[in-house]
Amino acid sequence: MANGSFGGGDGTASNPYLVEDAYDLDAIRNYLGDTSVHFKQVADIDMSVITDFLPIQDGTSTSNSGVFRGTYDGNGFSILNLSINQQRNYVGLFGIISGATLKNITITNSSITGQEYVGILIGQARGDNQIENCHVQGTVSAVGYGGLFTGADYVRSGSSSDNYSNCSANGTITSTDSSPDYIGGFIGYCRHSFIDDCHAIINIDLEANAYRYIGGFVGYFENTEITNSTATGTLNAPKADNVGGFCGYLRYEAKIMNCRAEVDVTADQYIGGFVGYFGSRGGVLENCSSENAMVISNNSYAGGFVGRIYGTYPTYFRNCHSSCDVQCTGDYAGGFAGRIEDAEEGFIEHCYATGNVVCSRRAGGFAGSSSGLVITTPCFATGNAETTNSVTGLAGGFIGQAYDTKLEYCYAKGNVTSRTEAGGFIGELVDDSYLKKCYSTGTVTTTGNNCGGLIGYLNSVPLIEDCYSTSQVISEGNRAGGLVGGMYYYSANGLIQRCYGSGDVRGYDDVAGLFGVLTERVTAKDCFALNKNVVYTRLNADHADIAGDQNDIGTIENCYSLDSMNFVFGINIL
Repeated sequence: MANGSFGGGDGTASNPYLVEDAYDLDAIRNYLGDTSVHFKQVADIDMSVITDFLPIQDGTSTSNSGVFRGTYDGNGFSILNLSINQQRNYVGLFGIISGATLKNITITNSSITGQEYVGILIGQARGDNQIENCHVQGTVSAVGYGGLFTGADYVRSGSSSDNYSNCSANGTITSTDSSPDYIGGFIGYCRHSFIDDCHAIINIDLEANAYRYIGGFVGYFENTEITNSTATGTLNAPKADNVGGFCGYLRYEAKIMNCRAEVDVTADQYIGGFVGYFGSRGGVLENCSSENAMVISNNSYAGGFVGRIYGTYPTYFRNCHSSCDVQCTGDYAGGFAGRIEDAEEGFIEHCYATGNVVCSRRAGGFAGSSSGLVITTPCFATGNAETTNSVTGLAGGFIGQAYDTKLEYCYAKGNVTSRTEAGGFIGELVDDSYLKKCYSTGTVTTTGNNCGGLIGYLNSVPLIEDCYSTSQVISEGNRAGGLVGGMYYYSANGLIQRCYGSGDVRGYDDVAGLFGVLTERVTAKDCFALNKNVVYTRLNADHADIAGDQNDIGTIENCYSLDSMNFVFGINIL
């Protein structure tokens, strides 16, 4: 055993210092700031002989002369029983690295406790580092900027970057602080870096007043590219915002491609199975998924894939999907996104959701709410959407409430249940919106008003064309239609053309095969009511094949119904 004198070598690349035991590993701190020094581990090392190892760093110095800048090759051997408990920043086997190379390192059964910038292998990585084929296992406790692998990757500009490849982290993260933030299963905070083929198996338990930016793989990141990586496990931060199964908060041209999260997530708001909050100047998410997990929000803005999208910069979701179920005590919950804002054409392409959604108001199989959303490529939702509010609802098989939203080639197949404003495709469609070549098939049920096979309530100047619904519509309230339930009175002309509804319809009053209400200045053209049964539960209720309300009726051109359509009065029918 070398006992701090190394087992040989002269520190050059061709003849590195040979690290044989814990004391040799500790002696690396004598070569801080040296960019040419090389170390190679030649045996498994049991660190229990040093009860409280100090991070390899010159105290808490952040200068280049006080941090590790050389090369360490773990050579496939293990470092076991590493224990660090320091009430300071920059805590890990290496406190800070800059311009270093770490490779082939394995750390098992470790316990790391610190303040900020805390990780098993690295406290803080600061640029021009190469980390490859390194694997860590153990526990981390941090106040902030904490990760199982690296606490924070803190590259200050795009002129340099850190590169991670074929690395993994497995373990538990906790905190004794009242408001920990920037916590990630692999890395807590990351900017200007590249990560490929890295994986986190995590149990993040922040039962205290966790603050924000918590992720199964990374808590917060910007200007970073992550590819071919995964996060699996559980994340419990019931009082935290911006929490995701893979990433808590993402912004500034970040990219995630070919990545997967399978993490049960519990948090407060802005919570997603993959990303909690997709922020300003966004980025690209492509071929990513959140799968086989639960997303539970104790407040609002919860999505099976992303809690909230704020797309004010070129932002792209391509070929992404979620199978996560979503439960939310507040508003805005969707199988894919809780809320989508300002997502222009091309922002969301070929995405889908299959999970079930339950929240108080604004529930959608794809999105709880949208504003400024444009989708022109096929996207779909197959999960059920349900709202629990006893006064109002806004639930849709695709979107709960859609403002200024333009959709083409989209569909929904899930069942929809709400107090009011429920649609097989959209609960309420508002402002300058249109639908083209969209459809719905799930059963729609309300205990109140405005229930439609495709749209529960139209509160816009509509353009709806080449759409259909086969949804069965069951309402205990007024304004029920196989295509649209209720409509607002418009000051401009709207057009609904080449559409049909074919599901059975039941309502209290204003009940019809197509429109519970068709208001003035709205024209229905070349539409078909193919329903078998129209059932009304109020004696002498307004009911018809095309439009139910006979006192407020728009223009009907070339619209037809089946001669065999049945009009039935009865309560317990359908």
